[in-house]
Amino acid sequence: MLLDESANVEAGSSITAPLPARIEGSVITLRWNHTDEQRTGRLCLENYLIPDVNRNVSPLLLKSVVQHWPALDKWSLQWLAIAVRIAPSLRFTHVDPKLMQLYLLLFRPEQAPSMLVPAMSLQELRDRMDERCQLPPLVYSEREYCYMQSPLWPAIMHDVDMTGAPFSCLTCPDDGKAEGLVERQVARMWLSPEGAVSPLHYDNNMSILTQVKGRKRLLLYRPQALKALQPYPNWHILRRRCRVDPAHPDYKRFPAFERVAALEAVLEPGDSLVFPAKKLPGSLSSTLLQQANAAGV
Repeated sequence: MLLDESANVEAGSSITAPLPARIEGSVITLRWNHTDEQRTGRLCLENYLIPDVNRNVSPLLLKSVVQHWPALDKWSLQWLAIAVRIAPSLRFTHVDPKLMQLYLLLFRPEQAPSMLVPAMSLQELRDRMDERCQLPPLVYSEREYCYMQSPLWPAIMHDVDMTGAPFSCLTCPDDGKAEGLVERQVARMWLSPEGAVSPLHYDNNMSILTQVKGRKRLLLYRPQALKALQPYPNWHILRRRCRVDPAHPDYKRFPAFERVAALEAVLEPGDSLVFPAKKLPGSLSSTLLQQANAAGV
């Protein structure tokens, strides 16, 4: 742990019924509007820039760190949806785009765990996210669910502050000492319906997840637990995803998972979660959710 036991740590409360998976506790949580806790948070974030320390850093939940973002008040479903993912359930499984091309040579689209619709009008997205939707399905014969994933386009970049905390805490002015925050992917926005689930997966780079609307619950597992979580092989369309489902664990099939425990984090509007590479998150959303996601280092 990066924090001393005497640090003021706030435990987030669960937003869903208890899961069968073991929870060992909450991630380190710091209130950014409290001077002492903000100072501690800045010191913790600096450790993400030190190569020898970075391998052992813990996830940090920074409460109200982006409370000043105009996006918290302005953002709604009043924009064009650039890309929409369709799934046969509220379990939204991202698939590798390159491997999906090979998959579709062998299987039908409706057999895929999810499919990407490159462009969809705002009105159609709103209609399809409505439980009373009467539109015919696009891919799957039964009920379909949608969520939006999109880079932050220039017109709405003014509503977020990528130069302030926590992003500014991960830059290094002295190029000779550390690389600092490097953008590996453009900042992205995700929007999902209530009850949406993102299966367990890991990222190869450090990530910052910022909540704009709604609430989001995440379970994070330590990198040492990767084998017990049964990741798909690198050639699979679900690579970087795991076979284990913490919400419905199959201990007969995956007995090692019974000995693994997760850290829990609950994000509310204005919060950011910073977590290192290969810290495996899975998530559940409780209300209509919008989040900005930036990955770096």
